Amino acid sequence: MNLYALLLGASLPLVPPTRPLLPPATVPLTVVVTQLPSPSAPVLVGFYDAATAAHYPDPTKYLFRQVARPAGATQVSVHAEVAAGTWAVAVYQDLNGNGQLDTNLVGQPKEPYAFSNDLRPTWRAPRFSEGTVLVNSPGRTLHLTMMQP
Repeated sequence: MNLYALLLGASLPLVPPTRPLLPPATVPLTVVVTQLPSPSAPVLVGFYDAATAAHYPDPTKYLFRQVARPAGATQVSVHAEVAAGTWAVAVYQDLNGNGQLDTNLVGQPKEPYAFSNDLRPTWRAPRFSEGTVLVNSPGRTLHLTMMQP
């Protein structure tokens, strides 16, 4: 063995090998939204986890969002890969195509909406704890029915 290689090896600190960081396990989640009033207006599905729980169901502060087009139907299905854990979903149909949930002066939606657990709030927005579902195995499907404003 040459002297250079021996000296180089002696100068390296002894560090135990590290394991590569693995992404968190993901599971498929399907959201089925029925009773859409428009067969063509986009349906926006916001996904909220524990990190975004304080913002649920704000339609602008989700962890991620998916958009579905009904294509002439009164129902859509959205498929997502999510980290195993607790999730909540808020949905609205953008009837006028402006990319946002329109509300009246007191903040009530003027466009159709739905929440996970098929919540039907009357006087206030639902809390994250009311809308949460445990997603820890493949094949989880949430069924939501649109509410008319």
